[in-house]
Amino acid sequence: MLYTPENFSKEDYKFIVEDVISAYEIQHQYDPLTTARFGACLVRFTGHDFMDFRMGPGGETFGGADGCVDLFDPSNTGLQKCLEDFDILQSYERCCHLVSLADYSVIMSEAIMGRLSPDYTAEDKFNPDFLLGKFLRQFKFGRVTANSCEEHRDKLPSPNLGCFGEGGGRSVKAVFVDNLFGSVSGSAKKWRMTAAIIGAHTFGGGNENITGKTALWSDVHNQGKFNNDFFVNMIQNGWTRDLVDNADLGIVRPQWKRTGGVDDNSDLPHFMLNTDLCLAYQIGDVG
Repeated sequence: MLYTPENFSKEDYKFIVEDVISAYEIQHQYDPLTTARFGACLVRFTGHDFMDFRMGPGGETFGGADGCVDLFDPSNTGLQKCLEDFDILQSYERCCHLVSLADYSVIMSEAIMGRLSPDYTAEDKFNPDFLLGKFLRQFKFGRVTANSCEEHRDKLPSPNLGCFGEGGGRSVKAVFVDNLFGSVSGSAKKWRMTAAIIGAHTFGGGNENITGKTALWSDVHNQGKFNNDFFVNMIQNGWTRDLVDNADLGIVRPQWKRTGGVDDNSDLPHFMLNTDLCLAYQIGDVG
């Protein structure tokens, strides 16, 4: 559906949230990393949908939350597989008579963030003081689904650049501060909102078959929770340069690995991208 009907209601919103949570509970019976991957898949799709938003010199805009993600863009590698693995398209088919795909994308991410929030309570999930209740109260529909978005390719942040690197407008500053939050007043507020968006890395991690190396952004017990452990891990641990060089995938990317070993009873290392660490540190030349 391209447009959400004008009679879309809070009950419709709740129906969609309940459906997404039911799909999550099926995955939750497996291991914590599967749980984390489910949450990461939904939030990554939504984030990559709206992060191609751009403001033109004359004030015109394009891209943004339009339900269209170019799966051939290298930045979206792995998205199609996780959407298929977790039957996300089938989930939308159960709700497509209620809402546009563009609006559904936002609701499904709010649903999983609310489900994995520390304040989630199954018996009172829409309590106005809990995250899901706040999402319900604040949600506004009206996003229009785009039929294609190939022209928006290469618009997402490049993990090679960091916060200020030059590279076709794909630094953190170019994507978020200058465009996505371009109309927000105050530089400090723009950067706080940028940090909040990148905090979605509280879910999931890198996969050797997709990103060239399997690693986590935080410990294995927190990767499936919507909390601030991503930032805790970033600040409380040391980091040293690492290089992903995977010839089979054609990936050569500088990133960071945690120093001091792994202490979360997992064999998986911890990592950060340049676009993560630059929020807290001046990391200099990232090439």
